[in-house]
Amino acid sequence: MPLQRLYLDCGGAPLDYLLRLSTRRSTICVQVLPGGEVRVAAPAAAAPAEIEVFLGRHLSWIRSKQEVLRDRLPPAPAVPSGDGTALPLLGRALVLRERLAPGARPAAAREGTELIVRAQTAAQIPALVVGWYREAARHHVSTRVSHFAARVGRSPSRLTIRSQKTRWGSCSGRGTISINWRLMQASGEILDYVVVHELCHLVHRDHSARFWREVARILPDYRRLRAELRSFGRNLAF
Repeated sequence: MPLQRLYLDCGGAPLDYLLRLSTRRSTICVQVLPGGEVRVAAPAAAAPAEIEVFLGRHLSWIRSKQEVLRDRLPPAPAVPSGDGTALPLLGRALVLRERLAPGARPAAAREGTELIVRAQTAAQIPALVVGWYREAARHHVSTRVSHFAARVGRSPSRLTIRSQKTRWGSCSGRGTISINWRLMQASGEILDYVVVHELCHLVHRDHSARFWREVARILPDYRRLRAELRSFGRNLAF
């Protein structure tokens, strides 16, 4: 039978799901796909109310899986190279300038709108670019965490800049906040959203309605920023 798009009234944001009825099934099951799409398979004889009761019982699990899968990072492309290449930086662009010399001391430094990378060989360029971005993230994110921590009323016990494979940020049980350096390729607003998101986990550890109210108190337009983060993740430069 063809898929049906249905909605479950959850008293807030409705649950959008795709339903497939099958004469071969004897039980109801639910699956959350990458990107957050929800699919439900049920016996052909299952009543709509029965399916809705099943989804209601599993709503907390569904929402939790959606939170994880919607924001999961795709594999990052290789670092672009070539003199004159445009590199994204907080909503603007840096022009990569490669300076190759056999005896050069490998280093990367920003000069205005250019990122000057000195290296002995072209093969050294990608690591130097990443190293510069990580250090730039360390300074910028630290400033933004301090700014928003005052508004949230909580500060992390420790801040780390990492290269997570599947997440933009995280908050540990011990209060350590980790931010992915690749967010330096996004707009400043998007990076701020991730910082606020993780700081709010110092207040509420889950993704409950209370958590999202706290995020909205700091960033009333967080839904737009969250959607832009997902779009950014699908078009990551490196």
